[in-house]
This record gives sequence, C-alpha cells and structure tokens, in this order.
Amino acid sequence: MEVFLGDGIFNSDGEIWKRQRKTASFEFSSKKLRDFSTVVFRGHALQLGQIVSHSADTREPIEMQDLFSRLTLDSICKVGFGVELGVLAPSLPDNPFAIAFDNVNVIVTMRFSDPFWKLKRLLNVGDEASLKKSAKVIDEFIYRVIHSRRSEIQDSRAFQNSDQLKPDLLSRFIELGENPANQMNEKTLRDIVLNFIIAGRDTTAATLSWFIYMMALHPDIAERVFEELKQFEQSLELGSLKNSIVADQQSFNESLEKFAELLNHETLASLTYLHATLTETLRLYPAVPLVIVINVYTK
Repeated sequence: MEVFLGDGIFNSDGEIWKRQRKTASFEFSSKKLRDFSTVVFRGHALQLGQIVSHSADTREPIEMQDLFSRLTLDSICKVGFGVELGVLAPSLPDNPFAIAFDNVNVIVTMRFSDPFWKLKRLLNVGDEASLKKSAKVIDEFIYRVIHSRRSEIQDSRAFQNSDQLKPDLLSRFIELGENPANQMNEKTLRDIVLNFIIAGRDTTAATLSWFIYMMALHPDIAERVFEELKQFEQSLELGSLKNSIVADQQSFNESLEKFAELLNHETLASLTYLHATLTETLRLYPAVPLVIVINVYTK
C-alpha cells in the first residue's frame, strides 16, 4: 500500500502514527476547520440536489453511487487541499486526478489477492504498469498543489495578511510543519492529506448509497425522515419544504438553498430520527466491510 498511502495514518504505526493521530485530532476539533467543512459539504450537497432535481423533472435515470462518489471527492479535496475538482458539475466531467485515484485504489487492493504483483511490478506490465502511471498523476497533482499553497502562504505573510490564509487541511499542516519539532516535508504532507481524503471519500459515499437504497426499500421510514425535516424547518418559522413536492424545479432549488442554510453542526443535532436511520444503515452496511488480517507465526 506504500505507493498509495505512503507513511500516512493508515499505513504507519508506532510514533509516526501517534504523532499524526494527535495532530489530526487537534485540527479536526478546531472551529475554523469545522465551519469550513460545513460550508464545503453543504455547497456540494446543493449541487447534488440540483442534479437530482433535474433528473426527477426530466425523468432521466441517474447513478446515485457515482454521484455520491463525485460529491465526496469534490468535498474532501476542497477540505483537504483547498482545490475544487469540479467532478460534480452538471455535465459530470472526468478529472485526471479522480480517475488516477480510483485506479490506484483498486490495483493496490488487488495486490492482496495477486501473488504475482511483485513480478508484474518488476517487469512493468499489466496492472502494475497502469498503477505506476496513475500514481505519477496523483503525485504530480498533489505536489503541484503543495508548492502553490506554500507560495500563497508566503505571499500572505509578506503582506502581513494572515486572514487570507486558507482553512483547508493542507494549509494548516504546512504551517504546523514549519515547526522543526513536527518534521513535515512535502512527502509527509502528501501522505497525511491523501490518507484523510481516502478516509473521507469512499466511506461517506458508500454509506450514502446504502442509505438511499434502504429508504427506497422502506418508504414508510423515508416518509418519517421527511416529516422530521419539515418539522425541523417549521420550528424555525420558514416552512419552504412543505410545498416543494408540487413546485417547479426552480422553486424547489430555491427552497433547497434556504433549507441548506439552516444546517450546521448545532442544528443537525436536533434531527434525531435522521441520525438513527444513518447509524442503522452503518450497522447493517459498515463503511469498511472488509478487514484483512494477516497472522505471522515465527518459531
């Protein structure tokens, strides 16, 4: 997994893991990053809502799992790198980084069941040749972003404009890494942030996909979730959702934007039934269902 995860938190142990865990725990608890994440995920969720609304209006089929993967990749890259990939645009465009990311993810996972992967790597053939090319695309993209972000931070300091520093994870880790005690070179920054992108992308997309599937199987539960959302909105004296079903697409999108503005870490805590359905989905369909255990016996 080293070619993909490097020395990130998923692929390290001991003191390296402990230092990353401690740093990440502190960063994710910060209000600045939490507020930034809320804005990012809410904005991309609105894009998704508009795509689904258009599909419902035109009765065109859509692939929800693909949309959720685009949603989470766009969102986590914005939070992690401060970069907008744009794969959730209405045209659903391809992106070289997104394609390479998926390709590497699949191939390194298949290594666990392919006894000849080292030979393929040595000969640079098959999946290993494709992996090498895709890994190069990922690294070029990430290091380019790191160099750009370092320059932006230096320019902000030169003009004594610290308020312009971006709140994404990469920017925060770059600042932390300038402390000699933290020892974060560009390879370390690449590994740390990429691991968190992996953590936030597929897990969330898979859970959302299963959630929609379960709502389709249990329309009575879906209705109760919708009723809770309406009551939540009406408690704030807006009530734009109550007429959204019969409204045209433009009116629905406007209602959706108003509703999204109500959602943050504090208000979401009041949606207990929605929380229950999501956690029940996770119980039935864990976000990481496959755990590979390797036992090594020595005499």
